[in-house]
Amino acid sequence: MAIKDLNTLFFDTLKSNCTKNISFIEEVAEVLDINYDAAYRRINNKTSLSLVEAIKLATHFKISIDNQILSQNLDQNKLIVRDSADMSTFEGIENYFDAFLNNQKTIENKNETHIIYNAKDLPLFYFAKDPLFAKFKIYTMLYLFNKNFSQENITFNSFILPKSLEEKVKKFGEIYYEFDITEIWNNNILDATINQILYFYELKIILYNTAISLCDKLIQIIKQIEKDSFSGVRNNTSKSVLNIYNSPLLLLNNNVVIQTKHKNILLLPYILAKYFYIEDQRFIHKYINIINEELKLATLLSKAGVKERLTFFKMKYKTIEKAKQHIELFRHFPL
Repeated sequence: MAIKDLNTLFFDTLKSNCTKNISFIEEVAEVLDINYDAAYRRINNKTSLSLVEAIKLATHFKISIDNQILSQNLDQNKLIVRDSADMSTFEGIENYFDAFLNNQKTIENKNETHIIYNAKDLPLFYFAKDPLFAKFKIYTMLYLFNKNFSQENITFNSFILPKSLEEKVKKFGEIYYEFDITEIWNNNILDATINQILYFYELKIILYNTAISLCDKLIQIIKQIEKDSFSGVRNNTSKSVLNIYNSPLLLLNNNVVIQTKHKNILLLPYILAKYFYIEDQRFIHKYINIINEELKLATLLSKAGVKERLTFFKMKYKTIEKAKQHIELFRHFPL
């Protein structure tokens, strides 16, 4: 790609992240500490942009120079990815949620944003609004990613979630309800969460009452999702759209696509809540097209028959009740 074309692409991407209440040229001039005319000349390829200036602008507008330049020159079968924050400490987990919260602030019109969640596991957002489940999921992250934490045998009951992290996790859960969402489920969507509960209970890391309470809260979460999925609209102030598809054929892997007016982002997981960030628009468009084709073989629950919808969610409740029975049995007959 020619330098002139790269420059145009770079500034077009910056412009999509421009502050609403200031002109793009004025914002560029302010960031680079130059006058209006000098900024205009850089934007319109009249004056070359230095590397230092490009870095300043990319930092201010929160974009990746790598993705804007290198992705245009890569082999068609190669991708540039960016890793999510380290999840082995409280600080790392806070940074993870901070990154998400900061990214959503750059979205100008949430009504024009659509999220596609290829849900192998029930999305973390649903647990984030409940203090007990939020604590449980953070505990699980530390147990998995921090070797010292898992070896210290810290019980769940003695585990204290920092207040600052608790507030960020709650906000993380609330934000999900502001967007139009398409979620793709299958019958195994609860397996990971239930296995986590049973694993920690059998190790006596969580108590009987806590294990049962987590299962009961999971039932409450599914009941609200069931209610919202029937109407296709969330029961909240924004009345955002929720489309849940049942797809027994599609291979689910917790991929998340965030579609905005100006660009798309693909979050590609590789373990629990750890993601690779992909901003290669060419690749993401291909991925979205594949998903749309596969959704033609799935069932949209809001359009399904009453019997099919009820059967779908009844299986989820039976899965949770079976876990509760296992917990009760283990209480009286521990292995």
